Amino acid sequence: MNNRFIYDEKTSSLYAPDGKFLKVLSCPKAKHWNQLIVEKGEDRWRKCGDCNEDVIDLDVLEVNQAIKLVNSRWSSTCVHATENSEHVIFLRDTNAIPSLDSKDGIQEDSEKRVVIRTVRTIDDINRATGMGYVVDIRQIKYETKKLRWKMTIGQDPQTGRIVTSGDYRNAFRDSTIGFKTNIKYREIAPFFHFYPYFQPIPIAAYLIPKGLPEGTEVLVQDPIEDFVGSSWNQGDISRAEDVLGHIENMKVVIDDLDIDVHHIVG
Repeated sequence: MNNRFIYDEKTSSLYAPDGKFLKVLSCPKAKHWNQLIVEKGEDRWRKCGDCNEDVIDLDVLEVNQAIKLVNSRWSSTCVHATENSEHVIFLRDTNAIPSLDSKDGIQEDSEKRVVIRTVRTIDDINRATGMGYVVDIRQIKYETKKLRWKMTIGQDPQTGRIVTSGDYRNAFRDSTIGFKTNIKYREIAPFFHFYPYFQPIPIAAYLIPKGLPEGTEVLVQDPIEDFVGSSWNQGDISRAEDVLGHIENMKVVIDDLDIDVHHIVG
């Protein structure tokens, strides 16, 4: 029988050993255990000097007592557990911001270039700041006239189910350009273009590990700027990924002239 808590990193959700949801854990301060205030003679919890809340240690506290504290209707209790805790099962989020103290903190590609992560929510920006990153915040400028995809929509006349296509060769009406059409579906929207990269807030940030030397070569996996990365002869133009850059005054400078644009025919 499982007697360990379950923590889902992707949703920041903590569950009891029986699978019952306890609470969402979200603290942008991202404090280390040794930054908390020690209470004399007590090893089951420590105090946060910023918000004055108790932070219980799941590695030490008895399971039922921890559940009672966390599950209280009025509880704002925070929790701590070590990465290799014997009392917690971690469901890992491979996209989570790595701790700079861990082996995954500063990642490098095969060419020994530092990999720069991009975060696109305020919570993630604040969390990264609390974890010790320098955050290079940028306002997003959507290049809606430069980048675009296309889509047509078809509907099965019998079931009502809809499907989409981004390929002129798979249209939902009689073609006038020589391509084969999909006659099973009825066209309910002809091909139209759209910009595919909108997000809820118009800011993002590059996460720069503190102490990187001036001029350090970096690989930016998810550029904030809308550089063209590929074009399709059917008219679709996509954003560049995995672009090269360097660090200048603790900012990311992308070498956009070195971006290879891939031209796709088909």
